[in-house]
Amino acid sequence: MASNRSKTLSGKTWFAAVIIFAFLFSCDAFSDLKDCICSQEFRVYTVTVVDQHKQPLDSLRINIYNPQSGREFDIEQNWSYGDPGMYVVMTDAYIRSLQEGGEPVIFEAENDTLSASGQFYFTTDDCRCHVEKVSGPDTLVAAIKQKKI
Repeated sequence: MASNRSKTLSGKTWFAAVIIFAFLFSCDAFSDLKDCICSQEFRVYTVTVVDQHKQPLDSLRINIYNPQSGREFDIEQNWSYGDPGMYVVMTDAYIRSLQEGGEPVIFEAENDTLSASGQFYFTTDDCRCHVEKVSGPDTLVAAIKQKKI
């Protein structure tokens, strides 16, 4: 009786080995694809705009664009989270529209008397899962606008 049981286990083990072996070799057909696994996080890059006294400035008019192409990024600023004076510069929503190799982005904020601007550079990871900030300020200090004569 013990020998029959031994043969049955060997048969199951052999069958499992064949299935695993076939699965491993079938994956080889996709070896030219990148090994990409994207996380579920949604990245948001922000900048805080303050006045000369380091007080946050809310309700500024925002313009975000690529200075080389002139293409504008229409990024919603009505976020329900964040600190006063915080503005969104870039999000993962633009992952497919960013140029390969990255691109410069200018962020401008103003009201009737103050203005601030900063240059950022964003790229993507190799799998184009997330936007990555390469450079750019965390805080911008607004200056008084020069009066036009």
